[in-house]
Amino acid sequence: MNPTPFLVLAEPRSGTTFLNSVLRSHPDIVVHGEIMPGLDKDSDFHHWWAGRVAENPEDILLPRVPYLFSDYLAWLQAEAKDAAAVGVDVKYYQAEWMPHMLEIFQRRDFKVLHVVRRNLLKRYISATLHVPTMRQKLDRPMHTGHDVRQVRIPVPAGPELIQLLERMTANVERYRQLVAANFDVLEMAYEDMVDPAANSVERGLLERVYDLLGVKNREAGIFSTMRKTNANLLRHLCANYAQVVETLHGTPWQDLLDSPDYDRDNAAVHEMVNQAWEHLSKHRLDQARDLLDQAMAASDMPEPHFLSGLTSLVLGLRDQGIEEVGRAVDMAKGDRDILNFYRIMLNTSGLTEQSAAPALELVQAALGEQPAD
Repeated sequence: MNPTPFLVLAEPRSGTTFLNSVLRSHPDIVVHGEIMPGLDKDSDFHHWWAGRVAENPEDILLPRVPYLFSDYLAWLQAEAKDAAAVGVDVKYYQAEWMPHMLEIFQRRDFKVLHVVRRNLLKRYISATLHVPTMRQKLDRPMHTGHDVRQVRIPVPAGPELIQLLERMTANVERYRQLVAANFDVLEMAYEDMVDPAANSVERGLLERVYDLLGVKNREAGIFSTMRKTNANLLRHLCANYAQVVETLHGTPWQDLLDSPDYDRDNAAVHEMVNQAWEHLSKHRLDQARDLLDQAMAASDMPEPHFLSGLTSLVLGLRDQGIEEVGRAVDMAKGDRDILNFYRIMLNTSGLTEQSAAPALELVQAALGEQPAD
């Protein structure tokens, strides 16, 4: 019996690599990941195509490519004959490289897992940070199993940002309608999909995936070894967050913000923290501390307290730094997005283990994690 073929379809940085890694941990599912345009894996289309051209030079002709692509999909399915399901990952823009690509998937009776990310602004930032030239400049991996140094980037603001969000929304909606009309499809939102405690797909949603693919329900050992590379709050990602808040508050896009009304009321504090970040990145610690002191006096936002504590630790003021980090942990009130940000910052700060360990233990305790041996 042939395995059920399925297509994971999405815009880049929507969570498909995480989904693929979770599905790959199921013993009855084969997931090839992105198949275009790489040449690295035997299962990449262009690698397979090159082999066909070596056998028959006329297969280099572009009009033959759609027919070859259908043969290629049949080959993938045959190679996974012992599996219950076999999947590939294609991004929207890759689907447009080849005429009628989605029609070929349809004719071969592929199921579709359509992955979307509701927070378009986070997806935009993630995609920008993972442009190859940007990754090389920042020395950041595409995917990883450990914490990486956090960076913050400016994003468009004003009318340019609204136009960007409108274009992104229209593109997702176009593909949503296309797959709904032509495929047996399950749409999965990134925000609903990730279960951070299990580092897996949320259980109920995973069971719906199994049902669509016709594979046995399995719980044990189904997880990803990947770790999220970016912070999860926009104010930790966006270097001009105050401007973004000003642009989006009161618009249909305001729910993309971390907390629309709170962010609007604390716009001045966001700007202070932005400037403090800039000073910290250039090791102007005294100027950073002055701004953080102003931010702490003006708001109950926990991050200025944490950054002040981190600055104290860098300056060698160990007891003061631990006290300030402890206060920031208490102010986070169990918010895992904030606490994970603290953990990442401490793990990638360049502090010695002796300097960072006591503060890190406070954060790990709040997260319910065991300190590293």
